[in-house]
Amino acid sequence: MENLAHLTRQLDILPPEHLDTPITVVGAGAIGSMLVWGLAKSGFRQMSVYDFDKIDVENMSCSLYRPKDIGRPKVDALAEIVREFADVKIYEFNERFTKNMNPESGIVVAAVDSMTARKLLWEIHKNHDKTLLFIDPRMSAESGSIFALNPCDPAAAADYEATLYKDEDAVQERCTEKSTTYTSMMLPGQVVNTIKSFLTKREPYAKVMHWSIRHNDMFVIKSA
Repeated sequence: MENLAHLTRQLDILPPEHLDTPITVVGAGAIGSMLVWGLAKSGFRQMSVYDFDKIDVENMSCSLYRPKDIGRPKVDALAEIVREFADVKIYEFNERFTKNMNPESGIVVAAVDSMTARKLLWEIHKNHDKTLLFIDPRMSAESGSIFALNPCDPAAAADYEATLYKDEDAVQERCTEKSTTYTSMMLPGQVVNTIKSFLTKREPYAKVMHWSIRHNDMFVIKSA
C-alpha cells in the first residue's frame, strides 16, 4: 500500500479511498492554481488541468506562481510547483477546453474568468452521467460564490442556468480592485472542502454559497 504518512492528520476526515477520484480543473489562474495546489496537498492524484494562457506580472499577487514563472505557460509552471510541493503529477493541457472536446468524468471545476467559458463548460457537461459534480467558483476582490451541482439533476440545472448572465452584464470593477491574495486563498479552500464533503458524504456540502469576505458573512442558500 502507498505510504500515506504525510496525510496522517487527515485520514479520518478524507479517507484514502477517495483520493483517486478524477478531478478536472479548467483554468489555472487565481482560483485554479491555488485549488490544484490545495487538492494535491490533500492527497488527490488524478488531476487534469486546462489553460492556454501564459503567466504575467499581474498574476504574482493572487496566483500561486513565482516571479521566475513570468512568461511561461500556466499549466507548465503549475505542474512543476505541484510536483515540488506535493510530489503529485498533474495532467497538464496547454490549450482551451473547446466545444469539440469530450466531457470529463469525475469532478469538474470551472475555474474560468468569463461567463462565456462557464456556459461552454456547462453545455459540454450537462446531462453527462459520468460527471459526478460540476463546480463553478466565482471570485471578485473580497467576495466569492460557489455553485455545486449534479449535472444530471434537471431542477439544479435550471437554477444554475439562471445564474449564467452575459459577460457584458457583469459588474466592471476598477483594475486596482479586482482581486486580493486572501480571497484567492480562501475560496479555493472552500472548493476543496466542498469536494471532500461530496465524496465522504459525512456532512452536507453547499450547493449554492455566497461569501462576503470583506464583511465576514457566508450565506449557504442550498446544501445537500
